[in-house]
Amino acid sequence: ILWIVIHVTTMCILGFMMIGLWQQYVSTPVVTVVDSDNYPSDKLDFP
Repeated sequence: ILWIVIHVTTMCILGFMMIGLWQQYVSTPVVTVVDSDNYPSDKLDFP
């Protein structure tokens, strides 16, 4: 019975965490761009 209580508690906590993360993602989504801005290393200033 202890295992069931621990399992249900863990699943509830996980559900609340997922809801919080989903709400945060909906309000500020992560945007990635495929564009590349390669800069040659020989153009970098070296002290």
